[in-house]
Amino acid sequence: MTVTIGRERFRRTGLFPETLLVIGAPAHAQHDMTFYCTDIARCEFALSADAAHARLRNRTNIAVVMAVPSAGQAACIDDYLNLRRQFSQTAFLALFVSGDSDLTSLARLASGGISHVLVQQRLHLQEHVLSTLASSTTHQTAGRVWAQASIEADNEVVTLMLAALRLAHRPISLPQLAQATQMHERTLRKYCDRHRLPSPQWIIGWARCLLAAYYLEESGRPVQAVAEVLHFNSAVLLANHLRRYTGLTATELRRCGALAIAARRLEEFLRAETSPLACARGWRPSADGLTHQSNGR
Repeated sequence: MTVTIGRERFRRTGLFPETLLVIGAPAHAQHDMTFYCTDIARCEFALSADAAHARLRNRTNIAVVMAVPSAGQAACIDDYLNLRRQFSQTAFLALFVSGDSDLTSLARLASGGISHVLVQQRLHLQEHVLSTLASSTTHQTAGRVWAQASIEADNEVVTLMLAALRLAHRPISLPQLAQATQMHERTLRKYCDRHRLPSPQWIIGWARCLLAAYYLEESGRPVQAVAEVLHFNSAVLLANHLRRYTGLTATELRRCGALAIAARRLEEFLRAETSPLACARGWRPSADGLTHQSNGR
């Protein structure tokens, strides 16, 4: 698969930005970014965080790539992190520049939340560029979905839901969720039991449901396209998943405000009168928005 084919595929799924705004990169790194990434996104360059600030205003579908500074230029890291705080809805990545970037500076950026790294020496590898950009975008989307959903939940639920949302563009296995939370599978199950949380499988299902609802709200994106984004095998399987968790069809969700409805149904699930563990085995949303127990799954 060529980079161009990869770009077309991810354009359809929305996992790639249109533009990469590269900050502080030396000339040789700018050349490599332009040469190897031109079929993925348009590259723009800024010398500093201040210069990038004006370009980020009122921009959508853009990601920021910050060149990791050398030890002698580490003072600019505070400017980088401040820029990230001001544009919290934008994906930020680091670019490790051969012979220039300092590992201590990279660690400081990572501690500030910029944990996805492009490596100059690997820019020629298609998979490195595609996977790093896609992972950065999905992480940013997860945070955006949870913030917009405005779900009232305990910290334990928030921790697991965010971990699942970051993986939810693809089907998630229990081992994958356990790894993302840095737990063993058995430990994750016990964690859910101890804090009276839904089972990990239901956490995964709700994450996929919320993400699907988020994409349903995008104007002009058909259900089939949402299914492709989330790697459902068909639009029918996606529709069945949404109906199972919300009690509504994709059309009904879209008409009523998909993410808000899905978030409210998740809150119902978490507030159910019986314990969440019991609800996870039989909870279903009713047509009037109340919860009830059903026999079987």
